[in-house]
Amino acid sequence: MGIALDVLTYQDVLLTIRGSQSDTSGDDERVIELMVEGRIYRDEPHVYLTYEESDLSGVEGVQTMLDVEGERVTLYRTGEIRTSMVFEEGRRYQSVYETPLGRMQMGIFPNSVYSSVDGEEGEVALHYQLDFGGRFIGNNTLSVTYRPCGSKDMVKTEYMQVQQQTGMIS
Repeated sequence: MGIALDVLTYQDVLLTIRGSQSDTSGDDERVIELMVEGRIYRDEPHVYLTYEESDLSGVEGVQTMLDVEGERVTLYRTGEIRTSMVFEEGRRYQSVYETPLGRMQMGIFPNSVYSSVDGEEGEVALHYQLDFGGRFIGNNTLSVTYRPCGSKDMVKTEYMQVQQQTGMIS
């Protein structure tokens, strides 16, 4: 990622991450929602949200960082999956998505980019079109909200509530 976060002060936060993807017809929507502990770093004009992906997201052990700078958000992933995705409303960006199986060209066209990260609680919301190798894959959303971390018991309870809401446990 190239950003020296270890020299910045941070706050532990609880992140609620909700992602959705619909196919090219818009009929089939897949949704994932999870809660993870993460950190927020502030280095004006940047705000960084970091967390480690879990097995629920399908990319366990991958580190994710959102770099929020005004109306521009950059998502970085490192580990077995490596990518950087730039979200700036109305501007198409090209990127490379690297996996252990190979590299793919990826295009991102954000329809809307929203961030409110000035307080102890905040949100980043992205709505975008995605293509691989120039082929439209579908419409996607990513919403990340954060708030100060509470006790471990609270985090575990809320995590289980999210699993119940998404049908992962009954």
